[in-house]
Amino acid sequence: MEENLLIQNCKLGDKEAFGALVEKYKDMVFNLAYRLTGNRSDASDIFQESFINVWLSIRDFKGKSSFPTWLYRIVMNVFFQFCRDAKRRREKFVDLSTDLSPSPKTPDKILEEKLLQEEIQKKIAILPEVFKAPLVFYDLEGLSYKETAEILKVSEGTVKSRIYRARCLLREKLKPIWELFKP
Repeated sequence: MEENLLIQNCKLGDKEAFGALVEKYKDMVFNLAYRLTGNRSDASDIFQESFINVWLSIRDFKGKSSFPTWLYRIVMNVFFQFCRDAKRRREKFVDLSTDLSPSPKTPDKILEEKLLQEEIQKKIAILPEVFKAPLVFYDLEGLSYKETAEILKVSEGTVKSRIYRARCLLREKLKPIWELFKP
């Protein structure tokens, strides 16, 4: 199918047309992300985030530049955000590590924390998408309310209320687990 027709169909919400665009440009996007990060895991994250951004913003593509140029810009923007988020995570880690007690963790404690993290991930995965996405963007990816709102194309107030609701749902789902891990 011709690229312009694919783009027009994507603008109408056609997921098959979007899949065809992804198929056409997946190698280009992944290779760029890999070259920028030098890491397959980070490149994969950037790849996914880039195509999420394409899907969310394809209606804004006006054709003033070629589609690959527009796509490159999105990948670069995702990469820049990735770098800012990584810097924030490093700063938070340094802050947290200075507050930790000097005693080393026991193997039991390490296993307990790992199991708890796995349970939290499972519970996040089953949250309704409307609540999961803002929670992941804001709490896990470190995006601001504004950035999360832009990605999801909702107001900042909506993002805040959905994050609050997601946290409430998550807290409720994790209540039995917290009881197991209490000292």
